Amino acid sequence: MKSESQQRPRNCCSSREQDEQPFDPANFLTRSVANVICEVIFGEGSNTTNPDLDRLLQLNADSAANIADLQLVTVLEFMPWAHYLPIKAYDRVIQPIVEIQDIIRKILTQRQSNFEPAQPIQDYYNLVCFTLNCFKFPF
Repeated sequence: MKSESQQRPRNCCSSREQDEQPFDPANFLTRSVANVICEVIFGEGSNTTNPDLDRLLQLNADSAANIADLQLVTVLEFMPWAHYLPIKAYDRVIQPIVEIQDIIRKILTQRQSNFEPAQPIQDYYNLVCFTLNCFKFPF
């Protein structure tokens, strides 16, 4: 993982020299941090080139950017009866969370089906699979 982390800045510089677009560090930094987190959680070779992990990153970014709906839902949480009103803000806040859970469930199911308990634990998902396997939790 260390060598891959060191290679990323080199790749960025080489791709930056070829690119004619103005440099936007926000996307680069977001993807770089997301790739490191993906490697720690999902294992070596997992990064945002995976469509599921890229979608996960996009859903998180969109959720964080939806400040108006988040503020409205936060205020409405103090009034439990508001859940029964036809307010679309609830749907816009909950829909990405449900999709994120579906992506995580899909990845965990794939990893759990390929899990070998004798192999050393190398990432967070291996630890989760090991725990589920040891304690026989249904998933």
